[in-house]
Amino acid sequence: MDGPRGVRVVPASSGVAEMASLLPQQQAGLIRAFSELTIPVDTLIVDTAAGIDSGVLNFTRACQEILVVICDELTSITDAYALIKVLNRECGVKRFQVVASMVDRAVQGRQLYEKILRATDRFLDVHLGYLGAVPRDDYLRKAVQQQAAVVQAYPRSQSAVALNRLAVTIDDRFKTGSDTGGLGFFVERLISCGNLALDA
Repeated sequence: MDGPRGVRVVPASSGVAEMASLLPQQQAGLIRAFSELTIPVDTLIVDTAAGIDSGVLNFTRACQEILVVICDELTSITDAYALIKVLNRECGVKRFQVVASMVDRAVQGRQLYEKILRATDRFLDVHLGYLGAVPRDDYLRKAVQQQAAVVQAYPRSQSAVALNRLAVTIDDRFKTGSDTGGLGFFVERLISCGNLALDA
């Protein structure tokens, strides 16, 4: 689907339980579909569900960079730590980036990061970076209700400014100019991570 500003979206299915946990052959079919895309892709963003099922793990560890989004709720922090732990211990992933969401103040985002950092430094062999925070913002809620991007619907809102800043940070920090961030690289990593064959 074509979105705003040249963004193209491959949407998930809403309310279909089977989509939350794909069988290996279904994952292979999805990988095949990605491999057959002919449109140029500058940056591919994969938004996974919370949890640590095989689909989430395979798609996450195939990515060049892993951004873990957390908010100030126990379940969010617990889920984030569990994902980092499994990807580190079972998949050998050592680098993660944290984004704090729905914070009331910038310092709260940093505190959330430091909270999970203390746990990972103590128990895991990982590097945890901090990319920034997105504030709690009524305009973001309104944009969701309008099914619009907040950066277009309310470009001067706090959340839109924070998201734009986050996008610039990510682009500056991680854009390599090589094939390691492209669609082909992602498909190859998906195949190797999931041990899936495209003819499955």
